[in-house]
Amino acid sequence: MKDNIITLLTGSVGVAGVEVAETVATNMPTPEEVSTIGQLLIQIIIGIVTVWKLVKKPKNENKN
Repeated sequence: MKDNIITLLTGSVGVAGVEVAETVATNMPTPEEVSTIGQLLIQIIIGIVTVWKLVKKPKNENKN
């Protein structure tokens, strides 16, 4: 009985692994999508830094 349960569990884990692998393989982004997302993130970061530098008050560097 114990061997039957272990065999059933092993088979179930195997089937689940195959399903997970198929799902991951079909939902992976293409290299073009990854490149586009990377470029977009870099442009957003540059824009935020640029706006922050424009809005930020300059430091008073009065040295006596």
